[in-house]
Amino acid sequence: PELWELAHGRDERPVETSEEVKSVGNEHTFEQDTADPELIASTLMRLCEKVAQRLREGGWRGRTVTTKVRLADFMTLSRARTLEHHMDSVPEIFEVACANLERADVGGQKVRLVGVTVSGLQAGAPRQTRLFDRARDGTDRGDKWRRLGPAIDRIRERFGDDALRHGTSLQRRKKTDTAEC
Repeated sequence: PELWELAHGRDERPVETSEEVKSVGNEHTFEQDTADPELIASTLMRLCEKVAQRLREGGWRGRTVTTKVRLADFMTLSRARTLEHHMDSVPEIFEVACANLERADVGGQKVRLVGVTVSGLQAGAPRQTRLFDRARDGTDRGDKWRRLGPAIDRIRERFGDDALRHGTSLQRRKKTDTAEC
């Protein structure tokens, strides 16, 4: 009887997995292919916000940022950069993702999909401060983002994902303004 139940897809045992998380990423497929750098940049920022939040929720920091771009003709390009330190902040992930996008050199072609993935994860990795991250008043700029990220996560958890957003993730109204990476 047990084999018959298993053969028919019936199994009451809990599913256990021992696979460790190797990367955290998000992608977005546009409703219409676009060559609008402002829309691409704002979408990329939104993806970086989601990835950073998921990293912090899992207690991870990553070293490698991969940016994926699928063009209108379905050609897929990806560029990655590995940093010397682990990170989980939106500005750092966005900065690297934009640099990767520039290296992909889509040259004004229409884009169908963009994605951001952070890999090289380490749970509880130490935070590396940068030598020149001090503001004029002596405060640590990196420390500001390390404290701000979890606070933003708590607000979004309570009031929804759109409660707080980085300005870059908002698309501008005027077509003459551009917000490129």
